[in-house]
Amino acid sequence: MTNEEMCKLLLHPNLNHELISHKVPIRCQKNMTFIVNLNALNNPKDITADDNGAYINGFGRDINIHTIITENKVIIDEEGDEGDRFILTKYNGTNKACPDFHRKIIRLKIPNQATYFQYCLVKYNFDGNEKQFTVKAHGHSKNRVASFKQTTTSMREVIKTTAKVNKPSESIRQIRKNTGGTLNIDSSSQNPRNIMQVKNFRRDVSSTTSKSDKDFLADLMKECKRTMNTDDEIFIRRVEGAPEPICLIGTEAAFKDIERFCVKMPYGLNSVLTIDPTFNFGGFFFTPTTYKNMAVLRADTNQPKIDMGPALIHYRKVFSTYHYFASSLVSINQEMSELKCFGTDGETALSDAFAKTFPLSDQLRCFIHSRKNVEQKLTDFGLSSCKSTIVEDIC
Repeated sequence: MTNEEMCKLLLHPNLNHELISHKVPIRCQKNMTFIVNLNALNNPKDITADDNGAYINGFGRDINIHTIITENKVIIDEEGDEGDRFILTKYNGTNKACPDFHRKIIRLKIPNQATYFQYCLVKYNFDGNEKQFTVKAHGHSKNRVASFKQTTTSMREVIKTTAKVNKPSESIRQIRKNTGGTLNIDSSSQNPRNIMQVKNFRRDVSSTTSKSDKDFLADLMKECKRTMNTDDEIFIRRVEGAPEPICLIGTEAAFKDIERFCVKMPYGLNSVLTIDPTFNFGGFFFTPTTYKNMAVLRADTNQPKIDMGPALIHYRKVFSTYHYFASSLVSINQEMSELKCFGTDGETALSDAFAKTFPLSDQLRCFIHSRKNVEQKLTDFGLSSCKSTIVEDIC
């Protein structure tokens, strides 16, 4: 279908209303095109929640089209000297689970107006033959079996509103009651995904509200200064405001333990200082260090217990941030410059920053992360049946 043909179809005054869908196409995995009435949706942006998982989006250019609309037809005015002008916008997406499967959403907009035309086209097509595919889990999901289903924009707004005043469990109960339950919805995207999604929205709402009332950076600086001038144990070690807010925390006991177990113990008996960034909690990241406390054995395993050392609270996961972390550890305890070994999950910015600060230290990769990376890659290559054997040989 050409751009002109799509424009004519959407604007045609005698458009057959039996061809118009008043709902989002759900789980369509065929070469098909739909005309969707956006006004019938709770939110026009709900059009993207089609239960086919995530798409890698790429935006086509806006195309100006001049038209002359009569009672029975639409004429494309090539010269553009008269008639109405519309902007044809294409939203192109390639499915993450099936790169051969593509989605195009075509919408019309009147220039200088915020609203789109009532109807839009949703086109699905495969590069080759049609095939059924399984939607992948979300990249951050711990449950690799459950398929990712995008929640509609309108439902996300409902969750935000409800989560402000209710606990997560009560929010889910109330929302599902209002939607009529699973049997009265067209797709799982029209209900909260799970209680964790509601908790995340509740946390984000609380974080946004509290941020407007408090200056956390100023509070941290005051507390850091206060402990420096008193006999209280120092916990907040460093606070920076630019180029990004950074806070380094850690007890004196933790620094002494790292000096004892990671620096001064002989090779082979020493502990490895492990640095493992977490996913972002709200608007920041938390990167702790851990080490084995050789002086204390666990009763159940007879192995040294794992203690947490100094940690960094930060907003970016880049070399300069991690280099600040590593160099600050040495500035607080100069003995740490002789660190024997450190371990990371393989994140380049992190490992490079610590290697720069500790050039004589051995560098290790986290076994668990390496194993998971190998398992995931074998699954992607379709080698699930022999995955265990290969992983045992490699890891």
